[in-house]
Amino acid sequence: HETGYMFVYGSEASHASSKYSWDLRRERGVEFEELTPGQIRELEPDISPSYVKGMLVHGQGYTTNPSRLVKSLAAHAAKNGVEILEDEVRALEIRDGRAVAVTTASGSLPAKEVVIAAGAYSRTLTDQLGLGLPLDTERGYHITVENAGIKPRNIVMEADYKFLATPMEMGVRFAGMVELAGVDAPMNP
Repeated sequence: HETGYMFVYGSEASHASSKYSWDLRRERGVEFEELTPGQIRELEPDISPSYVKGMLVHGQGYTTNPSRLVKSLAAHAAKNGVEILEDEVRALEIRDGRAVAVTTASGSLPAKEVVIAAGAYSRTLTDQLGLGLPLDTERGYHITVENAGIKPRNIVMEADYKFLATPMEMGVRFAGMVELAGVDAPMNP
């Protein structure tokens, strides 16, 4: 869905403290507008009246159901001849500094080309190639509230506390905390 991305501030001081980031956006051609308290509530009637300043970034978008999106992309790929195997990748078989096979829990799969797109687990595979890529994990936390009693029209960033409210098919998703802790770290409530 195309939407706006609204940042809301609880004080003039907190808005002023973000001036540098807005200047950077402006220099790089990002389109946005400053909002008064009345304009904030006009765009988001359910929002608290405590917000005194807003910034609306135009030309943004998101998916309301990431799982359904990925499944539909996989179905489209399969329909067009891509074979999808669900298996645990354990290692790369390397000859002359090049990956020639992928070792999975089910066995070895020869490959002419290997694309490493394993998200947080990519470094385990790129290290086998000796690439030394500075990859690390970024973990985000979210909760989706069904029947939240509100339905944001835009993605709303609570700028002071750094969390988002996003309208999803299954409710409103609140997200924001970021943790750099490695793939094996336990969840940090």
